Amino acid sequence: MHYFLAADIGGSKTIVNVYNQNNDLIKTYNTLGAGLSEDSNEDIPHISKLLEQISNEYSISSAAINLGGKNTGQIKQIFERFFNNAVIDIFRESDGTAALMLGQKYGSEVILLAGTGSIAIGYDQNEKYIVTGGWGADLCGDIGSGYDIGLKALHRSVLALDSIEPLTEMQKFITGCSVPISKETDITKIRDIRDGVRQHIGERNRRNIAAYAKVVTRFAEMGENDALEILSEAGCDLAKVVLNAINSLLPYEVKSVTVTGGLVNIKNYWENSFKEYLLKHSSVRRFNFVDDGVILGTFLKAKENFKKENYK
Repeated sequence: MHYFLAADIGGSKTIVNVYNQNNDLIKTYNTLGAGLSEDSNEDIPHISKLLEQISNEYSISSAAINLGGKNTGQIKQIFERFFNNAVIDIFRESDGTAALMLGQKYGSEVILLAGTGSIAIGYDQNEKYIVTGGWGADLCGDIGSGYDIGLKALHRSVLALDSIEPLTEMQKFITGCSVPISKETDITKIRDIRDGVRQHIGERNRRNIAAYAKVVTRFAEMGENDALEILSEAGCDLAKVVLNAINSLLPYEVKSVTVTGGLVNIKNYWENSFKEYLLKHSSVRRFNFVDDGVILGTFLKAKENFKKENYK
């Protein structure tokens, strides 16, 4: 029996689903993300290990891969090594291939991908497209994204050390300090405290900063106000990304928006501010929140490719 696979390779996680010829999901594989900002010829060991396991278990005749980063050549080279007889279709998230198939399934003209990054893709009745957001952490932080949530938590926490107000429990956890930095007779003590905070926070790369979104969520679950405020702000920021797409499609009026990505799992903290903003500033009246919607859209593309390959 021949099988096909759909893969979503993002900045934080990778999901690979294997399907049989009846479109039944046979198995799901998970590993770390590998959507890197630059292309390369180097191997990605954790991706190769996963694909080797799949290739030993299934005969894959086609594959569709949605990629959150720019390293399309690198990922395609790795997939071709393990599935050299398969038809491999790889597309970047900003190309909108998976998003548009998801939007068509749910009848939405704008699709928001909200995970480590954030990007909106829209289309009108004349099949004209627009992409907003998704500029990356090095430009505007992908506003409202997991990265942006983590970055705001870090900003609030280190700035709190420079104030005279008591630290919140989240700020204590993030900085490793229980009180703001006070005046000292020996200024080197202040230097040592600040260096200790940097070490406590860890590397300030995209993945580690985005991981602080989980810290914000944990303290939001405890009812901490600064964590709740950050997530509510994220809802408004995500809505602004969507609104830019909506306005770019005018005079066509967008009525429906579909949201997918990792942040859907914590939507109870930002859904209200997101909806309120769009209800006030746009004609949107229908909202769909879909867990792992990108892999669903990628599956639809993989299924299409599988049929073409086997019935041509």
